[in-house]
Amino acid sequence: MRHKVAPILGEIDKSIHKQCNICGEWKPKTTFHNCGKCNNCRARIYRQNHPLQVRAGWNRWSGLHPVERAENRRSADRLYRINNREKVNASAREYRKTIRPYTNLRKRLKGGAHIAELRNLIDSYLGRCVYCFEPLNPVTIDHIVPLIKGGTNDIENLVPACGRCNSSKNRNNLVVWLAKRAAYG
Repeated sequence: MRHKVAPILGEIDKSIHKQCNICGEWKPKTTFHNCGKCNNCRARIYRQNHPLQVRAGWNRWSGLHPVERAENRRSADRLYRINNREKVNASAREYRKTIRPYTNLRKRLKGGAHIAELRNLIDSYLGRCVYCFEPLNPVTIDHIVPLIKGGTNDIENLVPACGRCNSSKNRNNLVVWLAKRAAYG
C-alpha cells in the first residue's frame, strides 16, 4: 500500500481523517464508505467492473439532461481540439479531400442515382462544371428540373455544377436561369 503525505500540514487528526486502503491518500472520513475505500476509488472500481450498467446510467442521465450533456460534450471536444491540434487538422484535411465531396450528394439524393452513377457522371464531364467549365470545387450536383418544380433524383435529371453556378441557379428552370445569366453577364 502506498502512503501519501496528508494534505494537511502538521499532525493528522485521525478523528476526522482516514487513509484509503486503495490509493493511500488521507481524506476526511465523510468521503469513505464502510469498506475502507474512499468514494473516488469505490467509484473507479465499480466503473471498471460494471461498464454496461455505467453506460446505461450515463445514457439515462443524458436523456434526462440534454442541455448539460451538450455543454459537457462541447467542452470536451474543445479541450480535445486544443490538445490535439495537428491531429485534428490532418483529419479535417483528409475528410475534405476524400469523404466530404460525396457525403452531401448522398444526403440530398435519396433514391434515384447511386454514388457510382454520380462519380461516372462527374467523370464524364471531366470533373468540370457543365455550365461554366470550371473545376468542381466543391462538388455539387444540380437538378436540371428542380425538385420543387417536379424534378426527380434520376441520373437523367442531374448534372455536375460548381457551387457558384448551382447556388445561383437555385430553383430556376434551366432556360430561365441561362437567360438571366446571359442578361446580367
